[in-house]
Amino acid sequence: PDPLLKPNDALIEVVRIKTQDTIRYLFYLLLPAKRQNQLQLYVHKVDSTWEAQAQNLFEILRSPSPHLTNAAYNLLWIFIDTLLPKNSKCLYFSPDGIYYRINPNALYNGKYFVADRYDVRYIASSRRLVTRRQRLPSHKPAVIGNPAFNQTPAEPAGVRTYRLFQSGIPPLPGAEAEANIIAQLLGVSPVVGDSASETYVKLLSSPHILHIATHGYFHEGTGSPLLRSGLLLAGAAVWDSLYPPPGVEDGHLTAREVSTLNLLGTELVVLSACETGLGDITGEGLYGLQRAFLEAGAQRVIATLWQIDDAATKELMSLFYQHWTSSNQPRKKHLPKPAESDTALDTAFTKALRLFRQRYKEPYYWGAFILMR
Repeated sequence: PDPLLKPNDALIEVVRIKTQDTIRYLFYLLLPAKRQNQLQLYVHKVDSTWEAQAQNLFEILRSPSPHLTNAAYNLLWIFIDTLLPKNSKCLYFSPDGIYYRINPNALYNGKYFVADRYDVRYIASSRRLVTRRQRLPSHKPAVIGNPAFNQTPAEPAGVRTYRLFQSGIPPLPGAEAEANIIAQLLGVSPVVGDSASETYVKLLSSPHILHIATHGYFHEGTGSPLLRSGLLLAGAAVWDSLYPPPGVEDGHLTAREVSTLNLLGTELVVLSACETGLGDITGEGLYGLQRAFLEAGAQRVIATLWQIDDAATKELMSLFYQHWTSSNQPRKKHLPKPAESDTALDTAFTKALRLFRQRYKEPYYWGAFILMR
């Protein structure tokens, strides 16, 4: 069988442990067997002030015009960098605690970004890397974009976030153009406007790929995080402050509803919307949209950590699918083994981000995107 890690690979799993007076971050490091056949544990003792500083740095990273500094790198990553062998290239990274809020790729050390040194691949847990999965049957891809929210302002939105809107929900012309391009690459018809409804999504059964380009949201607060995170679909503006009659969907697809979808056999879900990678951090991990789609059966989820630009996101997604479909992986009648398909997907995502960064150099435009499995 293939080894768990190839030469020049490494795996780090982060575990946050909070006691009455201290916070400890445990870093489990696994290296290829030929290099060092053992699991190593490193402990980093911090406090609530340290986590508050990290949260402040996250707010800077997600601002549209951040001033590049090495503060976030020094606080969150320099310790990890010292653990990794110098010839490490591919890093499987399983986050916890404040590391759920940070995309390591976007951290800058004063000379280069972490993305320039490592191919960082997110995994929800190291178990996801160990488990050998079988290819399950799936149906044709589903591509959704720019639902008809109704009662919307005349001006389109510049970002795909719901929480900034005070009156109405702006349309997303970039999301519709994105859906048209991607649907053509995948050989299906896009689902837009009134057809991009909550009912349509709930009736889907194991689409090979599910791509949703719309407004997303995550509200900080109390109560279930599965009810405070979601996606907006057709009719969302109509029922934004009202309760729909029995049998009528409100256009707000919450993470709780997502967790009941049938996505067994779905290779990839793309949440091309704002803040879809956020949630509440608990002792059992991150609870929000991303987790809900994985629990529904999706093998991988592309999500975002902050507000994303409508036009720029269309470009990135187009680049990603062009690279992925160039190998015909998503459309082959006789699909490759899961491991081969996984590699093609990861490689396409990495290549697309590198090309995208050549045009959009600020982390705000590309640092929000993570691919989780």
